[in-house]
Amino acid sequence: MPTIKGIVLQQIGQRIYVLTEKGEFKNYYHPRSEEVGAMVVKWEYGTILSYLLWGMGLFVLAAAMFTFLMGQ
Repeated sequence: MPTIKGIVLQQIGQRIYVLTEKGEFKNYYHPRSEEVGAMVVKWEYGTILSYLLWGMGLFVLAAAMFTFLMGQ
């Protein structure tokens, strides 16, 4: 699953700074207040975008095949 699990290190405004389970430091937009030390799960938007593009591509391919097969 394309999620990032981590522990909140700091929150400044609506940004949280997270230490991920892979040992990376990342910051995310997070509108709600979180306690320092709380575990959060965030989606990576790049992965969501790639899923969306793959889905649209498969839909276009299926529509093209349907049109081609129904035309003959």
